[in-house]
Amino acid sequence: MANFDPLIAAAPDPELAALRFERMREDAALRTELDALAENIAADFIVIAGYSTFLFNYLCRNPQALRLLGEPCEFDPEDLDGAQDHDALRRYKYEQLLKITWMDVSGAYPYEVVLNRLSRLADVIVARALRLSFAADQRGNLADSISVFGLGKLGASELNYSSDVDLILVGNNYDEAGMDAHELQARLVKNIRRFTRSLEETTYAGFLYRVDLKLRPWGKSGPLFLSMDETESYYEASTEAWERMAWLRARCVAGAETMGREFLERMRPFTFRRSLSLTDLERFVSIKEEMAKVRETSGQWHVKLGTGGIRDIEFFIQILQLLNAGKHPILQKTNTLTVLGELRELDFVSPDEEREIRDAYLFLRRLENRLQMADEKQVHALPDDEEGRIRVARSLSVPGASDAEILTNFDSLLSANRAIAGRYFEKVLAGAAQEAAAVKKPPVTFAAAWNKTQAETSFARWVELCEKEKWGDRPQNKNLLINIFGASWYFTRYIFFRGYEITELIDHYSERVINAKSISDSLYVEADEHDLEHSLYVLSSVKNQWMLCILIQFLQGETTLPELEENLTTLAECVFVAVIRELAKENEAVFRNMAVLGMGRMAGGEMIFGSDLDLIFLYKSRTGDDTTQISKQVQGLLRHLSTVSPAGLLYEVDTRLRPHGNSGSLVTSVDSFTEYHGSDRAVWERQMMTRCRPIYDPDKVGAEALQVVSDAVYAGHETEELRDEIAKMRQLIEETLGQPHRKHEIKRGRGGLMDIDFLTHFLQLSHGRERPELQTTSTRTALRRLAAANFLSAEAAQTLLADYDFLKRMEVCIRLIDLKAASVIPRDAGQNAVLSRGMGYEDGAEEAFMADFMAATGRIRAEFNRHLPPVED
Repeated sequence: MANFDPLIAAAPDPELAALRFERMREDAALRTELDALAENIAADFIVIAGYSTFLFNYLCRNPQALRLLGEPCEFDPEDLDGAQDHDALRRYKYEQLLKITWMDVSGAYPYEVVLNRLSRLADVIVARALRLSFAADQRGNLADSISVFGLGKLGASELNYSSDVDLILVGNNYDEAGMDAHELQARLVKNIRRFTRSLEETTYAGFLYRVDLKLRPWGKSGPLFLSMDETESYYEASTEAWERMAWLRARCVAGAETMGREFLERMRPFTFRRSLSLTDLERFVSIKEEMAKVRETSGQWHVKLGTGGIRDIEFFIQILQLLNAGKHPILQKTNTLTVLGELRELDFVSPDEEREIRDAYLFLRRLENRLQMADEKQVHALPDDEEGRIRVARSLSVPGASDAEILTNFDSLLSANRAIAGRYFEKVLAGAAQEAAAVKKPPVTFAAAWNKTQAETSFARWVELCEKEKWGDRPQNKNLLINIFGASWYFTRYIFFRGYEITELIDHYSERVINAKSISDSLYVEADEHDLEHSLYVLSSVKNQWMLCILIQFLQGETTLPELEENLTTLAECVFVAVIRELAKENEAVFRNMAVLGMGRMAGGEMIFGSDLDLIFLYKSRTGDDTTQISKQVQGLLRHLSTVSPAGLLYEVDTRLRPHGNSGSLVTSVDSFTEYHGSDRAVWERQMMTRCRPIYDPDKVGAEALQVVSDAVYAGHETEELRDEIAKMRQLIEETLGQPHRKHEIKRGRGGLMDIDFLTHFLQLSHGRERPELQTTSTRTALRRLAAANFLSAEAAQTLLADYDFLKRMEVCIRLIDLKAASVIPRDAGQNAVLSRGMGYEDGAEEAFMADFMAATGRIRAEFNRHLPPVED
């Protein structure tokens, strides 16, 4: 039997080691195993049991595990063949973790080997857990349809005792899967959830790994996986420096290995560029500055993020890798120290520098693992009490004749290695920082702000907030921020609400491609991870981000007014479908048999800020349909769309244009809809139907219904009767809603937008039957086609198009203030200074603006009267 007394005295915490040793000897099975320990193994046992609480508890539950001490961790491919459940994996994990801990504390193995074994252990467990989880799918194992990539320390094969495993999952392309895309997606998502739960679940046997999926495309709000093509497209559009840095440490650790290797090859051009621009360097400098800011946080020193910590060395090596790996493929490796060795081979660092960096890095990694070895928790803060630091120092075998001397030597050793890490962190990108700082930034100016007073006040508050929160000089484009403040009180509040995180979007708005695919992908929310309320909050947040991008492009003059309207309409459709997708997870059959028709501006692709959704809901009748259930689902949909969350509401919805209006059923069967509009309807209902198209129509129910009723809508109307009815309706609207006191109504008033709408309705209904090209939902398109068909003169069409844009831009400027439906302006020119600037007029040109407005409405009314003269009562 080994003499344990001197071993206990040399333990990191002798008192705790003695207590634990006595407790173990009280158990007969443990006492037998302890008596059998060899002298050299007994010393390592005392360090492990006296320092690591979780391994002490493990040994108490499993006395025979003491026999594993002295046995290195080596992985046999057949080790896990018999593991038929996840508890078997948990038992295997702790057996191997005990072996690795012995390799660590014994000092018999290079520390690179210890880190590698911790990572290999995670590799085999993650791979086996994936297979077990996917095998539970009774319809066939889909594990070969997904590749699991480990990033961060797992990807670099240098995992800690208690690291999260950073994972990104990439699926097979749907057209290669041999099954319906929707079915494949649903099954993969279900299996992936089962897989991640199995890794994180804690049982009597322990747990496997905490899983972090935040590095995936679009982070927490993104889908659990994307196909290979979808993932590649995401990164092709991304210019985020941190995403490229994340993929420096990426390996396929589970699932379809061949597909994983293929995808990594696809990612090489994104990760390793042949050349870097000044913008790239500026972003790396920005990341470095953010790291420096984090390190200023007071409190306990953080071995990973603190000054002179592990991240300093990793950043130094990764930046040199990113700067040079495009030209030197030998640097395209994942392990930190392997890359460091290649940098030395290429003379980017000297042999002395490599040795100094390597030794400092390994010292810090050993220290990090000692902090996590105690309780198997993700601890990075070095104890600030003397007793705790001594315990850590003794666990690292720091020499000294007394605790005081050990602590002095430890502090000296730590300071020396921190100084090395900090020195190389400060060294990298030093020239680039100077170069980026030398780039002249435009002076801050309020000259372009529509509302200068609001912009100045809001910007002053923003500067104060940045100083208070220590956000630094954010965003870089101050003048753009000022212009947003001056244009919209809604988005001013939004920016203050979102704070620091929104500044990245403002600085890099141009990198977002605004189209249906990119918007839809970003709106994907995993409801199984969050409840429906949270999912809707995420949708509102992402919607606001896209609206801000659309606004910025408009303010910058990068999009035309029609493009703005098209983008806002696309966003509305994508959000609407995303909400349906969330609700359909529980009621797929109901929503699949439904169609939703968009009306008015939505149908014409002409939505602006603050537009609501004019909708009609249809369903295709089937035997046994429960119409009450269908209506209930639609009511829930409408409620969710208009519920105000902390991120705001999604959209106001108007369903009054459905058959029979408010007195009619909320959801109409296709047969009832076609019968209703196929009969003799009022002219205003025919007008309404010229602006109608499906926006959600999975089974083409809506398209078929509109095809059926199109003949009735564009029937051979008697021209004079049609003219009189439309003129009377327009006159009624103007008299009741278009003449506010001391204000102009730019939509319903004389010569307003409704004049152009009603004029196009009249000409489309008059001639749409014989000229099908006139059956368009877009007002602008209708004007152009009416001119091409000689129903309008070319000059009149051009004038109306220009005046239409003039009034629509006015409406945009008005609604931007608070994203509320508004279309009135004061008659007093002096009260329209902000609007005048928004319309592009100089300071003091309010009278000129109002003159142009009156001239536009006069031209519109003259053309309207030419085709639809006033009707005498």
